[in-house]
Amino acid sequence: MAPHTRLILATIAVIVVAIAAAASWALIAHSPGLAPTPTPPVNSTEPTITPTVPVTTSSSASSSIPTQTPPLSSSPILTSTPEPTPAATSSSFPTPAPTATPMPTLTPGKSVGDGLELAVSLVKTVYSLGDQVNVTLGITNITNQTLNFTHTGMDFDFTVYNGTSNILYQWSLGRVFPMFITIEPLLPGENVSETIVWPQTCNTSSSTNGVLVSTGTYFIVGESNARYGLQTAPTQITILDHSS
Repeated sequence: MAPHTRLILATIAVIVVAIAAAASWALIAHSPGLAPTPTPPVNSTEPTITPTVPVTTSSSASSSIPTQTPPLSSSPILTSTPEPTPAATSSSFPTPAPTATPMPTLTPGKSVGDGLELAVSLVKTVYSLGDQVNVTLGITNITNQTLNFTHTGMDFDFTVYNGTSNILYQWSLGRVFPMFITIEPLLPGENVSETIVWPQTCNTSSSTNGVLVSTGTYFIVGESNARYGLQTAPTQITILDHSS
């Protein structure tokens, strides 16, 4: 075979191969399932967008792997909030102790003035319910010289308080006294006194006037006449029911 004949045949073969290749590529291009997936260039400068996929970490996963946050959704996410559990009442909590009733605070006036001292004395401090309480009040000259004591129609008085500092009885209340003034000299250490009675009743309210007091603790405060304005400290007494 002549050389130029072989050249023509080779050229024809190349053309046939090219036509066959072109036909194959055309067939592939018109077949979607057979289209090749383009591979992005390695050195592309455009950022690669990687979809965020929630990653669930297990207890055995390394702590160095961060937990991915799922993407925000435009649809509202409904979550259920558990209702708070009421705290249980423990019976071990301490119960507050009852507060004790404080003793009444009575602020007496002065018991000494002008060289004279006022004092109150009782036969006893515990009485049976209904017994009369004899209250002896006296004024003593506590100086070393003679003093003149001024008598009036009422030289002494006393007041009875209950345990809450309320006045239940005042001896002079409702009584009428003569109007006079006399002078009595008192030698050093000498005194004048008077015994008056509390019948264990109330007289400071019309609703309780003459009503017998109940058992309990009471306080008696002695007073002088208004000329001296002396007053003793409270003296405590107790009334008991011995009939039961």
